[in-house]
Amino acid sequence: MYILVTIVVQYSFYHVRHLLNNIRNNIEILRCKYLLKKLKREKLDDQRNMYLSDNATKIQKIFRGFYSRKYIHNYYKWKENIIEIDRYVKDQKNKMLYEIEEKRIKQLMYDNKIKDIKIHNVAKNLHHLISTKAQKGVYNYKIENIIKNQQEKIINKVKRDDKK
Repeated sequence: MYILVTIVVQYSFYHVRHLLNNIRNNIEILRCKYLLKKLKREKLDDQRNMYLSDNATKIQKIFRGFYSRKYIHNYYKWKENIIEIDRYVKDQKNKMLYEIEEKRIKQLMYDNKIKDIKIHNVAKNLHHLISTKAQKGVYNYKIENIIKNQQEKIINKVKRDDKK
């Protein structure tokens, strides 16, 4: 009987010891999980505080020069005036550019018209060279070689006149 009791005691002691080891391990695991959650929470709080602090710093950098002065109410009037002046300047600039472009186009059209008139007059004066018979009426534009030669002569003459 003594042997049986010792075996039962040893068996129960072994189970109790094993149970206590399991409990201790589970407590350690729970304690580690708790510490991990606590560290995560602290890290998230630090990140949130840093984010809010950075945003506050940005806001302060932008508005420090305006809100710290007495005359902050004038800033908004000035801002509206500046925006209005900027809009007016842009409108005037666009209007002037448009007028300049129109003048340039008119000048090009006028120059082309004068050039065509000169070419036509020179070609009209030389129409008798096209054939042996004198041609009456409007000059025939289909003969392009003569026109090209006359254009080159006129261009050279204009260049010489410009150099003088």
